[in-house]
Amino acid sequence: MSARVQVPMRAPELPPGPASTPTRLVRIVRVPAQAPQKVPRPTSADRAEWARRLRRLRSLGVVLPLAVLALVLSSLPDPSAWELAVDRLWREPWRLLTAHLVHWSPEHLAWDLAAFVGLGIACEIGGRRRTATALALAAPAIAVGVPLLTPGLATYRGLSGLDSALFALLAARCLRRPSPAARAAGAAALLALLGKVAWEVATGAPLLLGATEDIVVVPAAHLLGGLAGTVAGFLPARRSSMRGAPARPVLRSGKGATRYSTSLLAAGALTLGTAGCGTMTLPRHLSPAERAQIESVRFDADVGVTTEYPRHIRKDVVAILQDTGLFRKVADLEELSEPPDLVVIVTELHGGKAIIPLLTIVTLGVLPTFFTDDVGYGLVIRSPTEKGRVRIDYHYTARGGIGFTSAVLNVLPGWSYPLPRPPRRLARRFALAIVAQEGEIRALLDEEPKGPTEDL
Repeated sequence: MSARVQVPMRAPELPPGPASTPTRLVRIVRVPAQAPQKVPRPTSADRAEWARRLRRLRSLGVVLPLAVLALVLSSLPDPSAWELAVDRLWREPWRLLTAHLVHWSPEHLAWDLAAFVGLGIACEIGGRRRTATALALAAPAIAVGVPLLTPGLATYRGLSGLDSALFALLAARCLRRPSPAARAAGAAALLALLGKVAWEVATGAPLLLGATEDIVVVPAAHLLGGLAGTVAGFLPARRSSMRGAPARPVLRSGKGATRYSTSLLAAGALTLGTAGCGTMTLPRHLSPAERAQIESVRFDADVGVTTEYPRHIRKDVVAILQDTGLFRKVADLEELSEPPDLVVIVTELHGGKAIIPLLTIVTLGVLPTFFTDDVGYGLVIRSPTEKGRVRIDYHYTARGGIGFTSAVLNVLPGWSYPLPRPPRRLARRFALAIVAQEGEIRALLDEEPKGPTEDL
């Protein structure tokens, strides 16, 4: 195939002479037409690269199913059957895992799920086994450690702890790379995570959602998740089964097996030492005169308990009022089929301070961390007809400890392991505070003329 193209040519210069008409010369050049370019066929290396990427996308079998399950469980009308409830944890062990998948509100779910999916895909593309290991370490460590590191918190929901584990896993991977820039980025990421936990401990508010949100932040969950992700990031890698992949160290007898065993033992000791052992002082005993004063008082009334605090606070107050033995029946107001004679409103929660035992964590529970915190509640007792209110408030300053050695104090009188149910000594102290206002309470029941009450 050819084409005709007219190419103008410059006329040759003529010697000076009489004027003449200029001549235009044209040369016809045949230019071969360009053949259509063929699309290069992918080489074997290109096909291998695309196959590797597809395999990584297909291998997202850890994060995406968990994200879908979180959407399903959080959409249930009553997800409380899946939340972390300390009083039911050992009888219903599935809560160790499902507590991370339910949330308190749609906004809580949106924030946690967005971080979980984004960080999870990045982690799982880099290594599915290590991602699964990080989540498997973080889920039970958070579920066991949160109630013990956060006194007064018996119910937990959310993916934020697992988000911290995935974030720490990415940071640990950067620290393992030979590039100085990657190591600096990994160190900065871990410092940012510690700074976030420190902010939450100092302010008691989430860093991203803000202090106005109706979500109680749990710094212990973020710290335990970060520790689990860091441990998973530094575990020895397995040899790849793909042909042509670079060889990786195999865990056989010798140093590899020793490192692997030491890592697992350290993770287990860290969980047990920092979260599995603890102690706290109890209120002082009643005197014989105080016990006699309580035993002489009984109220022929059914009591319903309600509050704007989370459900576990309501359960604790119900248990305390039941153990006082002063009322005929005490139950959650929502569970009563008939209107109660008295309504108890939990208006104030004393204590619940978050503790980060850094020294205990570093020493794997050998050196304890001691702290002081208030324990107690503020209550308002009223009649269903709103004809009067009585305020009851009791709290005491407790001293607690976290770690192996602090657990030894549980054998001493006046110390006890933090139990799911409030101690009976606390119930007796509340009974004494209630008996001190016997006249006002009987006035609400029309058993005696109404005494002075405090109008809230």
